[in-house]
Amino acid sequence: MSLEGDAEMERLERECNWVVRDHLRAKGNVWVSASSPPETAFGDEETAAVAEVAEGSWWFQLRNRLLVDLIDRQGRPAVLWEIGSGTGAVSLALATAGLATVAVEPGRAGAEQAVFRGQTSIAATLDELDLPASCLPGIGLFDVIEHLERPEELLTECRRVLAPGSPIFLTVPAYT
Repeated sequence: MSLEGDAEMERLERECNWVVRDHLRAKGNVWVSASSPPETAFGDEETAAVAEVAEGSWWFQLRNRLLVDLIDRQGRPAVLWEIGSGTGAVSLALATAGLATVAVEPGRAGAEQAVFRGQTSIAATLDELDLPASCLPGIGLFDVIEHLERPEELLTECRRVLAPGSPIFLTVPAYT
């Protein structure tokens, strides 16, 4: 996917005066934060292993169908920003179902996997983006907050950047 002409980045510039190049740099087809990459739940080897099984896994396929159904029932946002997107398996399923997505993953290996899957991808944390308040039409946090030492910080930032009345979709594992 080309970084130029991305409709969501153009919308943010036009409607919110947020220019992606002022906050991130292009590295290949991934938008990358200028700061050092934060620690992530999965290292490069684990990310590669997940990427290898994700598309053929019955579990991922079923879970993604359930997520699409849930989002359809609640009402699709114009674009869903998947925060902590890992390899982009969920973003791909949502995009395949016709929902525009932006994959945001702090780990560069995961962000590159999302690009490989055809997604707009950002290698950064949500707070590193310095997005304007009330600018995002929807956010997904799919099995993310359980990996954070202080999930309230991410949830506070999600609330700040979500447009009024916009949905946040969140999942957590069934077991510890």
